[in-house]
Amino acid sequence: MSPDVETRRRWAARMLARCTVPAPTYGSREFNSLPDGDVRRVAAVVRAAEAWARCGDELVESLHAELELAREAHKRAEDAEYLARAAEHRDSWRHLGVVRGQAFADTEEFISGRQNPDQGRPA
Repeated sequence: MSPDVETRRRWAARMLARCTVPAPTYGSREFNSLPDGDVRRVAAVVRAAEAWARCGDELVESLHAELELAREAHKRAEDAEYLARAAEHRDSWRHLGVVRGQAFADTEEFISGRQNPDQGRPA
């Protein structure tokens, strides 16, 4: 955190400490009914300004975190789709007796001559 940010935050904390009763929400009906200069009105403005400033202080980190979460979610979805398609593909070969990790030439259909792996290929 930069020295300027620390200084601003300390100042805001000192200003908020001057208000010994709860301050209303900035812009609320209660806030608008307070006279100018009322310590509660000042505290509400400082609290709102500090909240806005902190959002800006942490914007880069927040965006990085948000993008990382989105990337991870996309990757999980992509992986799930890949696994589903791989399973579907494996299942489409089961009727041939093909087992995962087994070469086609080692299957019963090929050995028995019921299936020709070169069928349809040009000579």
